[in-house]
This record gives sequence, C-alpha cells and structure tokens, in this order.
Amino acid sequence: MKFTKYKKFKLFARRNFPMTLNRIFILLRKYDRTYGGELKLLNEIVDLLPENSIQSFVDIGSGDGFNMSSSYFLVKSGRRGLLIDGDPIAISHARKIYKNLGSTTIRCLKLNPGNITRVLSDAGYSHVDYLKIDIDSFDLTILNQLLRDGFRPKVFSIEINERIPPSIYFDVKYTRNGRYNSKVIYGCSIASANDVASKFNYSLYAIAYNNAFFIQTSLLKMIDPAFNKSIKDIYLEGYVNAPERVKLFPWNSAFDSWMYADSDNLLNEIRSEISKIEPNFPIDLGIVKQ
Repeated sequence: MKFTKYKKFKLFARRNFPMTLNRIFILLRKYDRTYGGELKLLNEIVDLLPENSIQSFVDIGSGDGFNMSSSYFLVKSGRRGLLIDGDPIAISHARKIYKNLGSTTIRCLKLNPGNITRVLSDAGYSHVDYLKIDIDSFDLTILNQLLRDGFRPKVFSIEINERIPPSIYFDVKYTRNGRYNSKVIYGCSIASANDVASKFNYSLYAIAYNNAFFIQTSLLKMIDPAFNKSIKDIYLEGYVNAPERVKLFPWNSAFDSWMYADSDNLLNEIRSEISKIEPNFPIDLGIVKQ
C-alpha cells in the first residue's frame, strides 16, 4: 500500500511540478532518468569503443532532454548535442534545464522525412557519433531517410515496438495526415529496424527492452571480433527474458502471447488492432522469411 501511494505521489508531482522534480534529481546527481536501462546499455557500448569515440549526439524525440533521455548525462560528460522535439512544453523545460550548458542546441520542430536532414545540417550536426530516435510513430522512416542521405553515426538507437517478435516485419510509415496516437500500433519491429540498418552496414548489438542499439559493422568487428548473436537471441535476452520485463512493462501483459504466436495468426491479430484505429493505417506488415 505504501509503495502504491508513493507511486501515485510521484505521478502527481511529475504532472504538476515537473521542473521541481528535475531540479531535485539534478542536485542529487541522479542523471539517469531513462527507462529500462537505456543509458546503462549506452554506457556499456561507449566503454567498448575506442576512447573519445562518442563526442557528439543527436536526440530526436528528446522530450525535455532529461526524463526518458540520455542527453543530460552525455552533456554533463563533456559531449555536445542537438535536442529536437515537437512538444513546446517539453522544449521549454529543456531550455531551462540546459540554460547554463553551452554545448547543447535545442530545437522545437515537427520532423518528417522531407526536413530531417536539412534540420540536422542547419544546426551543424551533419556528422555525429551517436543518434537516438524515439518519436513513437514513423521512427524507422526518419532513420532510413538519414542513412540514405549519408548520415553515418558510429552508434544509433531506435525505439522499437517491443511487443512484436523478430518473425514479423512491422513499420509505421509517414503520411502528411497520418494518425500516430495508438498505444499499440506505433514505431517498428526489431526485424524491420534490423533490415534497414543492415543495408547501411550496421549490426544489431543489443536491446534494452524497447530500445535497439546498432553499431557500425566494421567497428563492431574491431571491438568484438567474436560477436555472433542472432536477432532472435538478442530479442530474447533484451526483452522476453529480461529480468524486470513484467515489472517495467505491465501494460504489455495483454500482448504476451504475441511473443510466441504463429506468424500467420499474429499478422491477423495485428491487422485487427490496426482496424480499430483506421483501415488504411500507413504501415508495412509481413512475415520474415526464414
């Protein structure tokens, strides 16, 4: 009961006094406000890389750059970064949080495949070491556009729809009038993310629940020549069998059967979820050929 009351108090405080909480965490030097070990995994990767490999970053879907974001830690560790989000309130909080940190550029923008490369170039971030994408919608479309335009971070992470196993291609596409407010049908599957990444010589390294981390294949071979994990093994390790999955993602319990479902049946279930939003939802959907 006490724990429940504490959680309710935290939720109330987060909704009503977000900046006060942010200042408290910063004063206590509790900079890791990511969910499910995202920053921990990023730090593990940074430690594997040659020294000073990660000196710049871009955070697409940054929110306030503190909660659910690795950006504040990266900046406090001496890196320069670009934060982009389309929420004016979140960006106003970010400007306050980063007010005295001069190595950060902050933009309030609605991104799409047509403007993303220009936005990064205009801000002076055409070449960065780490890229993070988390916009809860057409994430993979943004990534694909950047890679097609020659953007080559050493490491990138992208939010995946963790409910969908590696047997399914699933990718929400960008449309000018698209609806992207579904809590179930969003983002991309790990298979779709891996498919795009591999075409540009990136390898899936690990998953932290709903965030997939990729490293340039040549760089990964250099730092870990014996690395040979399959996408299925990484999904099982980073999500399905992860020790706190049930605790951290209780809302996914209704979809646990998807992790083990027959591919044809799962496609029908996903289509059923799509039909609840709109019949012509912009999405690529299919079965991965074995």
